Amino acid sequence: MQTSNHTHEEILNAAEELFARHGIAATSLRAIVKQAGVNVAAIHYHFGSKEKLTSAVFNRHIDKINDERMRLLDELLRNESVPALQNIVHAFLAPMFHYFARQPERIRGLFARLHSEPEWTLPVIRQHHGILEEFRKAFQTAVPQLTADQVRYRMIFMIGTTGIVLSGQHPALNELTDKWNNPEEILREIIIYNSAGMAAHS
Repeated sequence: MQTSNHTHEEILNAAEELFARHGIAATSLRAIVKQAGVNVAAIHYHFGSKEKLTSAVFNRHIDKINDERMRLLDELLRNESVPALQNIVHAFLAPMFHYFARQPERIRGLFARLHSEPEWTLPVIRQHHGILEEFRKAFQTAVPQLTADQVRYRMIFMIGTTGIVLSGQHPALNELTDKWNNPEEILREIIIYNSAGMAAHS
């Protein structure tokens, strides 16, 4: 007999795999319960709805990234009244880079759904606006010449450029570099590139 925690994890694992493979909208609850080996009532008991299950699938990854982001940002703010721009960029991007670099391709594919299925994933993104605003304020201290909206745009661009590298969907990167022979070198270049973009005058 499955324990409640085991059932919870099996549902998450099944939904994660099917969302990555087929998309969120195209994956039915029936398909998830079949993959997980449970019944539909178990999904409603543990998550309440497909929308809440979708949030849980993404948040079990995003929460780990954001916890590390905030740990690094808090450390910076304790040690520097105005942290250096590259240090803030590192705190923002390195947790995402390190986390997804360790994940199987399936997980990176899953996160492509954040952008391709906004009707399902915008509620997930909205749940994390508070973290993004904490970083927006930190960036603002380093680039006071920019408006709040300019900083937000550039933060989105940072996530996008890093996501392209991590997704493995850019064939030129594989052709021109041995990118995963030295992932820290790739991260360093991402930080340098995005720091310059954030600092650029409009």
